[in-house]
Amino acid sequence: MRFLRRINPDLPLETVAEVLAEEYGLNGDLTLLESERDQNVRVDTSVRSCLFKVFNVDEDQAAIDFQIKGLRHIQRVDPAVPVPRVLPTLSGAATGRVVGPDGTSHTVCLLSFLDGVVAGTRPEFDTPAFRRNTGAMLARLDSALRGFFHVASLQDHPWDLSRVPRLLEYTRYVENDSARRSVVSILERFRDDTLPACAPLRHQVIHQDGHTWNLVVDPEDPAEISGIIDFGDMVYGPLINELAVAAYLSGRAARSPEALIDIVAGYDSVTPLERGDVDVLFDLVLGRMAMNLIISEARAALFSDDPSDESDPEVLWERIEGALEVASDVENSIRRTLGFPSAYGGSTSELRARRVLSLGSHSPHFYAEPLHVTAAEGMWIHGADGRKYLDFYNNVPTVGHTNPHVVNAVARQQAALNTNTRYLYSTVVEHAQRLAATLENDLDVCLFVNSGSEANDVASQIVKHRAGADGLLVIAGSYHGMTEAVLGISDGEVTSRPTNVAAIMAPDDFRQDPVTPARATAEAESAIGRMKEVGHELAGFFIDPAMTSSGIPNVPSGFIDAIAGVIRAHGGLVVSDEVQAGFGRTGVMWGHEREGFVPDIVTIGKPVGNGQPLGVVVTRREILDSFMEQTELFSTFGGNPVSCAAGLAVLDVIENEGLVANSASVGRYLKDSLIQLAQTQRLIGDVRGSGLLVGLELVSDRDKKIPAAGETALLVELMREAGVLVGTSGRQQSVLKLRPPLIARRQHVDIFIDALDSSLHEVHRRGA
Repeated sequence: MRFLRRINPDLPLETVAEVLAEEYGLNGDLTLLESERDQNVRVDTSVRSCLFKVFNVDEDQAAIDFQIKGLRHIQRVDPAVPVPRVLPTLSGAATGRVVGPDGTSHTVCLLSFLDGVVAGTRPEFDTPAFRRNTGAMLARLDSALRGFFHVASLQDHPWDLSRVPRLLEYTRYVENDSARRSVVSILERFRDDTLPACAPLRHQVIHQDGHTWNLVVDPEDPAEISGIIDFGDMVYGPLINELAVAAYLSGRAARSPEALIDIVAGYDSVTPLERGDVDVLFDLVLGRMAMNLIISEARAALFSDDPSDESDPEVLWERIEGALEVASDVENSIRRTLGFPSAYGGSTSELRARRVLSLGSHSPHFYAEPLHVTAAEGMWIHGADGRKYLDFYNNVPTVGHTNPHVVNAVARQQAALNTNTRYLYSTVVEHAQRLAATLENDLDVCLFVNSGSEANDVASQIVKHRAGADGLLVIAGSYHGMTEAVLGISDGEVTSRPTNVAAIMAPDDFRQDPVTPARATAEAESAIGRMKEVGHELAGFFIDPAMTSSGIPNVPSGFIDAIAGVIRAHGGLVVSDEVQAGFGRTGVMWGHEREGFVPDIVTIGKPVGNGQPLGVVVTRREILDSFMEQTELFSTFGGNPVSCAAGLAVLDVIENEGLVANSASVGRYLKDSLIQLAQTQRLIGDVRGSGLLVGLELVSDRDKKIPAAGETALLVELMREAGVLVGTSGRQQSVLKLRPPLIARRQHVDIFIDALDSSLHEVHRRGA
């Protein structure tokens, strides 16, 4: 219990005067100042003012040395940070010794006195500008301390926020029953959740006492911090503790959430906070509140000879109550202020109702009961229900959700430059060159837009310009985007095709004999003929090499190449839409590479930037130059430096982590596992695809191969309940579409297979 006890030094001012004269050669007027553990005396001489500090007898020499060396380190690293200077004795020492009337020996030191007014004495100084400057100044102070360490920084300090759980045994001294239950709950959460969450955060020596009574201001300009005093609470700990203590100590967290937000915003303007910092900040504030209440009541109960504590337990409890009431709102306000996504505090049903009001009644969503998500990383999406969901569906985060390399590349480029391609900058050129280097057949120039839809729209414009015609051939059931032009060739999205669009059926070797190249040629010729009959000459052919939206069928060798030959014979161009099949998805870099045909244009979207708005049209130089000479097409945001930085980072990760080979290897394991599962699960009718793009068709009757659309819909819901996210594809939506991020490993496949097995058993049990 020693850390709870505090007996301040109480030297007579006459003794202080003698020491000042003997050790420092100073004479002046002496004024006793308040202090929690030490004795502080202001010394006003004819030349300047100083602060004479008599250290508590319980303070060991290492702790005193820590304070002095910390102040000197700050002065050396950033002299503009306004902290006291350590003034040497006549002999040049940093400290001296004094023996009190009772024979107790104390260490003493002399510091420069910072002119101004202590902010805590003037409540009217507590303005938004002052609070922001407080945060900014504390960040500057911490920056100066960043490279400093001392063995005493690990001392068992009474106010070390990282040691809060040790106070659990002292909660019995909290007299108010409600208060006691609350602080026990706060401390237990602190021990079990907050401290483990703090472990990976940035740690260093921090001041840990930046409240208004330790801040000095110029009364003529009270918004500016002219001094920071009292370094007796310095410790080594999480950097975010600095803000938590500063936010609490004036009671701001309960009295005015905006005040806390001001301090945080000021700190962030100098030293940007990280997501982990923000996640624990308010819990740390609550921990500091609980600490103050417990120590105050324990001291009063245990040490009658301790100087009276001015803290009123009822006031402290009211602050805790107030903070608990506004916790969710304050946490979300902090996140919004700093640009982090907020965690919605209401229920999922409330959020859904707000969404209807804001986005309309028909804004689509997955699942009968929409999944409310809050964060994601790697292979996992976090739900507001506290669960983690294995993502086996979303192909947009190619290299994993919130991939650190991509996130850092985006942030760093955003901090440096974000403009458009009417200016010269290297990022877009580097990205274009690296993309072209992965392609063949003179596909060496790029046109940048914002999405796969826009890329296909521009490709449509190019082929029509090139041919002087508007006829387009597609695969039935395909999807190529949402602009007006490409919605017409998204056969799965329209009930009737425009007259300039014709479709040929996707191969289906599950239900039909394999389609030969000769048959593909005949079907293409027939479709082109139908277009000509209604006045449309052929311009081009759009193909997703994996035919993902058509159920991910097995594409016979030579099928697409045969169609490409027909297209070119009629003067058209072949467009390979690689939005879903590209970037290693099928176990090779590009889908057309796997299917063995040569496109004239490649379109890319979604995965190219791991979710950053980015689409690319890659083609031959003479095709693009001819088109641009006539149109001068320009996209303001297409190819912007930030999106291209994301694209470059995606290529880095794919190359450095061998994700194309990983897609092939893990994809084989996935297919083999599904084929093995099909031996016991008769709903599985067919397993097809390659790499990490796999289709699993469900049938209600294996012999008749009847599509099990109802069972598939139920299975998707059950898989969500089992913690795995999947989607559907195909005309009947009876194909489970599996497209996990390329970072998937065998252990993820095992989790998926276990969930699929149990979910299929449940489908059988329900008799769907």
